Amino acid sequence: MPEYHSAKQERSAAISQQAMTLFKQGTEAGDTGDQYVRSTVILATVLLVTAIGQRFHIKAVRTVLPRI
Repeated sequence: MPEYHSAKQERSAAISQQAMTLFKQGTEAGDTGDQYVRSTVILATVLLVTAIGQRFHIKAVRTVLPRI
């Protein structure tokens, strides 16, 4: 019957669309969080290498190590 429209089917389509939108937003938020974590790890690594470089008494090592 072409004139029959199921209210539950229409509601299901609307909820499915909303779920896809929220999933896309969640995926984008996860990507942003990953970028922040990656930046934090890189900065922490630079600070660690710099701190280790300051522990050496040999000037050549102190000069080269922070540039890695």
